[in-house]
Amino acid sequence: MNDHIPKLLGLLFILLTFGYSAFEKVIDFKGQTQWLSTHFAQRFSPKFLQILLVILIILDVVSAAFSVVGIILLWCCQNLYYGWWAAVLAGITILCLLLGQRVAKDFQGAANLTLYFGVILIILYLFSS
Repeated sequence: MNDHIPKLLGLLFILLTFGYSAFEKVIDFKGQTQWLSTHFAQRFSPKFLQILLVILIILDVVSAAFSVVGIILLWCCQNLYYGWWAAVLAGITILCLLLGQRVAKDFQGAANLTLYFGVILIILYLFSS
């Protein structure tokens, strides 16, 4: 079981990062939409930004949900399947956010996301080995 501790901690990282992200976006949907409208000024219409925000919320929730199931199955059954998918979905979510930052020409924001992406790649590696 000790060899699963890094995997469990990685899944907790995904759960906290993406679970809280979804929670923030849902609780303050209007504020998030307004912030995105200014961040992506003259790049996307507000209606399209709302659709993109909903897609991000879904990706956050699914990543967090897979990490919860992954934690449970890793803890009780040593099953790596859902944990691996949680890391893959988290990586896809970060890549979507990275694309958004690049479109907005927010290069510092994009650089910050690479740290999260690096951690997720390490988690994915732990589940692949």
